[in-house]
Amino acid sequence: MSSETWLSLSLAVSVLGSTSFCFCCCHFSAGQSAVRERTSEYYDISSRLILTGKRRVTSHDHVFWFGDMNYRIDLPFDEVKSLIRQDRLLDLHRYDQLMEQRRSARLFDGYAEALLLFPPTYKYTLLQDEYDSSSEKPRVPSWTDRIFWRLTRSWLTVVQR
Repeated sequence: MSSETWLSLSLAVSVLGSTSFCFCCCHFSAGQSAVRERTSEYYDISSRLILTGKRRVTSHDHVFWFGDMNYRIDLPFDEVKSLIRQDRLLDLHRYDQLMEQRRSARLFDGYAEALLLFPPTYKYTLLQDEYDSSSEKPRVPSWTDRIFWRLTRSWLTVVQR
């Protein structure tokens, strides 16, 4: 495996023996520059993890990935905060490492993600409504916690508010 700091917990279940679900909760490597490691961790889990009945993650009817994937926004802290203040969240999508990996490395190919129409959730100062800028090099606000799904039948409707 590519890193010693990541974790994945997966569960596979079948409903009435005919429809299978796989849930992968993951915590990928941290750090602004660890893009390659995180992407490798996803591929390691996706291709090597074998669950009940000797099935791989991708062989299930419905697959859900969620957790702290740790992908960041590749812009300076102050620039990200400025775009958030201006409510230009869609502009941040171009610099989101995970969205870029989906385009270039086909990461989570065939999976869906709800459109990120809310401010980044990482990293706030504890018990405050402000992004953490306390360290010498502040952590760039980012959408590190994500949810992806792949369904073989479109029985799930996603509602965004």
